[in-house]
Amino acid sequence: MDIVQRYRESEYEHVIQNSRSWSVMYHLSYIRENIVSWLPIDKNAKVLEIGAGCGAITGKLAEMAGSVTCIELSKKRSLINANRHREYDNIEIIVGNFEEIEKEITEKYDFITLIGVLEYAESYIHESDPYHALLRAVGKHLAPGGKLVTAIENRFGLKYSAGCKEDHTGTYYSGIEGYPDFEGVKTFSKQMLRGLMQEAGFQTKFYYPYPDYKLPHTIYSEEYLPKAGELTTKLRNFDADRVVTFDEGRVFDSLIEEGLFQHFSNSFLVLASYEDIWENCSALPVFAKYANERSPQYRVATVIMQEKNNKRAVYKVALDTRTNPHIRTIYSNYQTLCKIYEGTKLKPNDCRFWPGVEAAPPIVGVSSKAKDQVELAYLKGITLEKYLDRLEAQSEYETMRALIREYCALITQVGGQGIFEMTQSFRDIFGERKFEKTYAASKTCNFDMIFSNIVFDEAEKENGVWNVLDYEWMYQFPVPAQFIIYRSLFYYFENRQNSRFLQYLAQQGKDIYRECGIDQAEQELFCDMEHCFQVYIISGIASLEVMQVMMPSATVRLDKVLGVASYLRNLNTPKIYFSCGEGFTAENQVYVLANVSDDQAVAMDIPLASNMVGLRIDPTEYPCLLHVEKLELTLANGETEEVSRFLMNGYTVDERTILFDTDDAQLVLENLPRGAKKLHVEYSVTMFFGAFYDSIRDMLIRKKESGKEKQTLLDRILVKCKMKELVELPEGFSYNRESEVKE
Repeated sequence: MDIVQRYRESEYEHVIQNSRSWSVMYHLSYIRENIVSWLPIDKNAKVLEIGAGCGAITGKLAEMAGSVTCIELSKKRSLINANRHREYDNIEIIVGNFEEIEKEITEKYDFITLIGVLEYAESYIHESDPYHALLRAVGKHLAPGGKLVTAIENRFGLKYSAGCKEDHTGTYYSGIEGYPDFEGVKTFSKQMLRGLMQEAGFQTKFYYPYPDYKLPHTIYSEEYLPKAGELTTKLRNFDADRVVTFDEGRVFDSLIEEGLFQHFSNSFLVLASYEDIWENCSALPVFAKYANERSPQYRVATVIMQEKNNKRAVYKVALDTRTNPHIRTIYSNYQTLCKIYEGTKLKPNDCRFWPGVEAAPPIVGVSSKAKDQVELAYLKGITLEKYLDRLEAQSEYETMRALIREYCALITQVGGQGIFEMTQSFRDIFGERKFEKTYAASKTCNFDMIFSNIVFDEAEKENGVWNVLDYEWMYQFPVPAQFIIYRSLFYYFENRQNSRFLQYLAQQGKDIYRECGIDQAEQELFCDMEHCFQVYIISGIASLEVMQVMMPSATVRLDKVLGVASYLRNLNTPKIYFSCGEGFTAENQVYVLANVSDDQAVAMDIPLASNMVGLRIDPTEYPCLLHVEKLELTLANGETEEVSRFLMNGYTVDERTILFDTDDAQLVLENLPRGAKKLHVEYSVTMFFGAFYDSIRDMLIRKKESGKEKQTLLDRILVKCKMKELVELPEGFSYNRESEVKE
């Protein structure tokens, strides 16, 4: 309650990032809305949300629908929901048990949601068959053609076999084993869930949220199932430690090839109706993919809509009014590319612009007329990515080689008509760069020409038109054509390290990057440029991938020692506090994501403000041995200065190596130079266990005690005469060395 009262919704992302709490993320993350925001709900619809909780999806439903009625058992959660959405005038919240409230409901609803609710029916429906009873009770309140929307985990979801704990019991494998020791909660397999719905009289249409329904970024359907290589989001255990028993992505690929994905999808979303699912719908979504872990001005959804006659169209939709200029730019990009690609094999996918003021198709929650979208042609064929995969499976390595060369030639033809010159716009996105070579470039750059964005006609392949699917990222300033080629190679081969094609080239002493004119130094340069681009588009937003790293939960493979992995977690998210003269407080934090190597070497750059006078780094939350490799300040004039003396609350092995016998390890830097820009930090962390740790700690304690100097009579006189300063350090703190070393 405190959070929703103190912070605006736009600030929730930073609250989540700072809290590093699964509970806060689960209730407040806007990603939760993805599970419903693709549904064709419009302002004529009445929605009943059962089990509304703290309102994770209530706001989105209210934005889409004419009215939303929430039923929630918890008064506390209902108050949070009400406070969170106090600006909406179309939300009603009823507190109580649905079993009792349902008897008083007279309204009929176009959509009723059971998002994370059905599995708990045993706990609040007091009948011998609570699951059927809940579905029958809900069904009574559907309007003609109305739809029940149910989201629930799959009992046999692949992530549970791969080492995730069951979401509701918090134990390994309990769902797969049939909940032998648990009551009050139960999930279902696809067959069980479909049977349950059918027995309650519903017709059903299954969707498959990925990686699960809680925080999905993609929604698949029976009409549009994932392809091998698409399911790469493997680690999303925000709530609990997990083991990794196998590579989920590779196993999903095998299941996809065997036609078994639907039975092992981690979650289900089911549309159910007493009538035909198509009733009252001219078209239904068969696929939705969200790109909303970005800065608000770039948040879009890609949706494929299918009509009753199976005709399909693709839409890119603004998920925020601040995204409208970006959507308009996509259409402008299409018009520009039509001219640039004229006379080549390349052709941009046909595009139509729907301004928010026009009546566009009601998709992905686009109820506000302020949100723009573009409609793209749905192309059938084979992507360059999948065609290369097919060629590799047939051992046609030289054909692959020739095809990649032709791709490089096309990129150079349309993207290398001039000489690259660095502009300020380039620096803003890719950073200041020192290029050792002269590169070909054009004034306009279609940046995202990766292999999956190029589609061939199935019959003509590379001999026909090269259709360019996506031109969302296009810049009106030069970018080296070689960088565009690098990105395509990188994103294709990144998850194909065991590629037989690469092995074939290696046997000949060849490398695919060098074959395309990109040497090792350029690979490193372009890799860093790509990193800058990704940082630019998220603009400080903590993506779920980043939050996975920041959350206090361990992820370990079976071949690692669980104890060590648990201790060494979160090295990349040290707590950093600054002081402007008033001491260190929880409000004064600097958030930095450090780089951590496999041998627990930590490196990071901490930005400094001109008013900072002190800095405190809490490197770990457990006892450890820490070796400081480097503490280097960048001063106001750009010069660097080594920091050799600092306060710490451990025992010194030597001037740079400290044993911390505490779960609150601290390094404190005092008297920061005025105007210092940043502090570069490098240290490594090692664990000791049992008798080894105790023996070393005891030895260092004895060394510290014996090294203490008693204050002499002369010292006391000098202090009293104010000729010498008495330095009083906090309890348990000492300096790593007697004095600062000046170079």
